[in-house]
Amino acid sequence: MNLQPLLDALDIQEDAVRALADDLRGQITELHNRLREAETRLEHLVITRLR
Repeated sequence: MNLQPLLDALDIQEDAVRALADDLRGQITELHNRLREAETRLEHLVITRLR
């Protein structure tokens, strides 16, 4: 029984899932940065309103 095709298919799937995970981590980082910027702007607006 030749397992090499199965191992090759698993390698391809692993690479694809690893790339997806990397992409999602990048999206999370971008969203985190945007959230931080929005929260900072909101804080400034609240401070301005209180003055």
